[in-house]
Amino acid sequence: MTDTGLVTPTMRRIRPAADEPIAFPYRPGQHIRVQLNDPLSVSGMLLPLETLRTYTIWDLGPDRRALELRAHLYDGDGIGLRWAREVAPGDPVTFWWPQSDFHTRDDAPFHLFAGEETASVAFGPMIRALGSEARVHGVLESESSEHDMPLSGPHELARVHRKGASVASSATLVSAVAALDLPGNTGAAYLAGEALTCRLIRDHLVRDRNWPRKSIKVKPFWTPGKRGLHLDENGRFHAPDRIPDLLATARIEEVELEFRAQIDAVAAAGLTPTHLDWRCLADGGRDDVFDLTVAPAGLLAIASTGRRCGPGSARRGGRCGRAGCRSWSPASSTASRWTSKARRRRTRGCCASCRPG
Repeated sequence: MTDTGLVTPTMRRIRPAADEPIAFPYRPGQHIRVQLNDPLSVSGMLLPLETLRTYTIWDLGPDRRALELRAHLYDGDGIGLRWAREVAPGDPVTFWWPQSDFHTRDDAPFHLFAGEETASVAFGPMIRALGSEARVHGVLESESSEHDMPLSGPHELARVHRKGASVASSATLVSAVAALDLPGNTGAAYLAGEALTCRLIRDHLVRDRNWPRKSIKVKPFWTPGKRGLHLDENGRFHAPDRIPDLLATARIEEVELEFRAQIDAVAAAGLTPTHLDWRCLADGGRDDVFDLTVAPAGLLAIASTGRRCGPGSARRGGRCGRAGCRSWSPASSTASRWTSKARRRRTRGCCASCRPG
């Protein structure tokens, strides 16, 4: 760690530097995962979600060694927040590079950005990377003007302030987006920050402005009371009526950690999986979760079924054809690559989930 400091009263600058130039590809808007606890320790294996936290890259230096991260100092006491507050120059930092597909769409005729303080960390580099000829629209919300994080470059976003109103399901931000004069619905939208607000804005764009869902990228960074992927604000497993909230707030890196931890636990018990079966899209679902959970099947050379039977499912896969089988075999280019070995293990005319044995 080379430098830290405040950018606003609630936004801290964190500057780590690598020993060697970073060779991995990078696009503005992506984040890194910082290791806060040893994942191979007893506590790390028992609580894998308490080992890593994600921080968006604000800037990558021209030498590709120096990074600048920015962390929002919210009210709370999580391990990621403690690290962001306490990390100091000279501290060692271990991180993984980089994550997420949250970046601008190259062929978009215009770009729409909407979010609060946490979103500004991703939006800043994304907007800086756009050429001066790009058409940019959007709104950034913060508590007050002193919390507005400066954005460099030729493009400006409108600013609105909560002034004590709730940041969760923010009526302030939703109203500001609804008031924007946008040039139609053919652009690309990037929504980030508090999860329920992101969902409200997405619903407004789809329902009221007739935006295609595929043109809207959503990156929910947080939601009040969230205590990890599995638990609600009361520390209990999510009830069925909370599935929409879980889908809106689950961070893809946490899903990956949990999914791989379950597979590792099976392997550690001396068992050999033959088939991964999940229903990550059964209740509306998320395509990014589907794509992520296909990957371990390829690594293990086993079969995977990840779609429920139902309208629209055929665009990603097909039913095996056997009476009573409700599994779907992934057929996207990504899924096909990962499951090519698995197909050779299937009984002819039947998928892995209903084959004998």
